[in-house]
Amino acid sequence: MNLKNVRKEYLAAFVVVVVFVVISAALLNAYIEDSKYIKGMIRVEFKNDVSEIIIYEIVESQGCEVIGKPFPTSLPNFYDISIPENMTVPEMVELFQKMPEVESARGRKIGNSEVL
Repeated sequence: MNLKNVRKEYLAAFVVVVVFVVISAALLNAYIEDSKYIKGMIRVEFKNDVSEIIIYEIVESQGCEVIGKPFPTSLPNFYDISIPENMTVPEMVELFQKMPEVESARGRKIGNSEVL
């Protein structure tokens, strides 16, 4: 085995380690970001002109379910929504925020006494 082959083997091993570290860091970051929120739930505010029937259709089309309306009289367009187990809170927030019928979407932070 000559020095050139040894360098190639070390370089290949180094590349494998770097790729592993980068992937691990990305997965850890996604886990940490998702762990800030109440698991499996987001709060969505729909625009005023969206009917409740359309809201339920939108929610169900995403594999989600309406859990309830946290402020039925004062803020009737807010809905707590359960999300599929294979999706993270940040992923679902991003998906709902892109919808034209949605005013805002957010995860419910753990340990936060937020009103909205």
